[in-house]
Amino acid sequence: MRLLIVGGTGKFGRWFVPLFRRHGWEVMVSGRGERREVADSLGCRYVPADEYPKTLKECDMVMISVPIDVFEDVVRKVAPHMRKGSILFDVTSVKKGPIEAMLKYAPEGVEVVGTHPMFGPTVPNLKGQTVIMVRTPKSGKGFDMLKSLFESEGAHVEVMGAEEHDRVMAVVQGLTHFAYLSIGATLKKLGFDVAKSRKCMSPVYEVMIDFVGRILAQNPYLYALIQTNPETIEVRKAFLEEARRLSELIERNDIEGFVKTMKESASHFGNTEAALRRSDKIIRRTIDELENVMSSIGKEVIVQHVKGTYHRGILVDVKGRELIIKEGKRTGVFKLENIRILEPHEVMEWRMKNVPRARRDFSFFVPEGASEDVLRWVISNVENVADVSIIDVYNHRKGRSITFRVEILSDVDVKSIEHEIIRILKGLGCSIRGE
Repeated sequence: MRLLIVGGTGKFGRWFVPLFRRHGWEVMVSGRGERREVADSLGCRYVPADEYPKTLKECDMVMISVPIDVFEDVVRKVAPHMRKGSILFDVTSVKKGPIEAMLKYAPEGVEVVGTHPMFGPTVPNLKGQTVIMVRTPKSGKGFDMLKSLFESEGAHVEVMGAEEHDRVMAVVQGLTHFAYLSIGATLKKLGFDVAKSRKCMSPVYEVMIDFVGRILAQNPYLYALIQTNPETIEVRKAFLEEARRLSELIERNDIEGFVKTMKESASHFGNTEAALRRSDKIIRRTIDELENVMSSIGKEVIVQHVKGTYHRGILVDVKGRELIIKEGKRTGVFKLENIRILEPHEVMEWRMKNVPRARRDFSFFVPEGASEDVLRWVISNVENVADVSIIDVYNHRKGRSITFRVEILSDVDVKSIEHEIIRILKGLGCSIRGE
């Protein structure tokens, strides 16, 4: 099964490469700027636009991951070359226009499916994520296949019509982004020192300001294009009218009018108690992270920086949002938001990959009927043992002899690990050859 991701050299397009590969698909990519080095890094074949006529005849599925403003032009160049029985789908944040374009240019017999993954390329996988799917007059078995694939990866799939999708997204994305961007622009106009304000922030302010920063850190062209959803016009108009009305209530010192608005809004919102509990969980996670960091003071930690580097050392102190870590003779200062302390199982994985190993051979006579593989498994489960292999087995007059080659992580007391292995094997009835 072959898939071409048009726009596969972009961040979102390339995110899908390993997803489809896990399901046995051969994935090819194309994109603007002839970014063949991206395809090479993904281990994919790069398909230039002039090869579409030939390559698309060989594809079982084509995914379009391009900006909305160029979507129709791209579909016009791609869809007509697709073969009967293949599937064409998109991952845009608006559905009505893109689906109309795909239906317009897709030849008879080509399935058309609309999808909108409700996440960005920073999420690690589909577990717990939502994917919205739209059936079209040209949808068939391909729709069900894609739905099953997304669900098998742990996603929640919501099926709805294109027009309903765009109305909902006008609020879910359009209003949300517009409100956060408005806050960001207001902070800029006021000349407000955001960094300094963090020293006296409440938990709610911290969450809100981080979400504002999250939006501002991303591609502004993408967010501008999301606002081009025609359904957002009325939404923005209503938002501005209500903001103005609330401001006027406050300026008139109309406390009762303000209270009435807030109560009516709460009533319409519905189940605000559940929303309070969910937001408490978000706040609690932030507090738990800090508590976990504080509990590690004086202990050795391994931290991963957002740049991908790792640092191992003693956590000396935590001052505000900064961690002070002593790495040998050096002392480093790291911002909490830029690092993550590895969990115990992650520490072991990191050590397995990065710590040099000490090799030791152990020769034992083993009891009659003892399984070589079971004994090797027992040794491999000793803490700080990285690998165990059997390098020699022979029959001696004293019984069967097995030599185990054991690789021990060298950042611990290797002698103590040796003694532990000997203790365990003797406890299983083995005896050291040569004693």
